[in-house]
Amino acid sequence: MINNIINGWANFIKDKFGLLDKATKSMATQRLSICNDCTIRSVGICDPTKRTINLKTNNVVSGCGCVLATKALDIASYCPAGKW
Repeated sequence: MINNIINGWANFIKDKFGLLDKATKSMATQRLSICNDCTIRSVGICDPTKRTINLKTNNVVSGCGCVLATKALDIASYCPAGKW
């Protein structure tokens, strides 16, 4: 998990300097468009105080607490609601 956080922030910084590869940028853009409409999103965070149903397992899940702009940039990360 810590590696995912580090990788997401590293890619965030790469993106700010125009060094992020197009495939990762495209993936993150798609993920964030999904996050923007999510009920557990709150001010750019996957809010751990909110709950929803995971689309794949039908289990009730909470937000993970991650900064979405960086989480979306980590290829190995996943949505706790099973949306990506």
